[in-house]
Amino acid sequence: MSHLSYNVVSVDNNDSVLKIAHHNNANFKGGVTFKKVDAFNLPFDDNSFDVCFSQGFSEHFADGDIRKLLREQLRVSRRVLFSVPSFWYPRQDFGDERLMKKEDWLRILSEFKLEKASYYSGRKGSEENPSQIYFKVIK
Repeated sequence: MSHLSYNVVSVDNNDSVLKIAHHNNANFKGGVTFKKVDAFNLPFDDNSFDVCFSQGFSEHFADGDIRKLLREQLRVSRRVLFSVPSFWYPRQDFGDERLMKKEDWLRILSEFKLEKASYYSGRKGSEENPSQIYFKVIK
């Protein structure tokens, strides 16, 4: 995204993750800005961004924390795009992922306005049992 002249800010609360991301950004000659922050209390003004994006993040939290994270992301952006591995994902990459069915995610997200939810079958899933779930949440 930074190669397309978008202002891209990447956040994490882990110095090791940020160091790897900074290194990868340099290798790809990207223009990403990195910040060590708490995802529950983002240090940005309301409506600072067009989009907040995460992949493989939300499934590590309890239902209430997922909703808190989304409310905070929607505070600083107009929409949130995120993907999570589903119940049919072939493995737990870190060991603490909550691999849930799409119905579970839709229940957790019921207070939000979903513009789109899509389901990716991949090699290990199917339309009925997708391995990845993608959501677009808007204000």
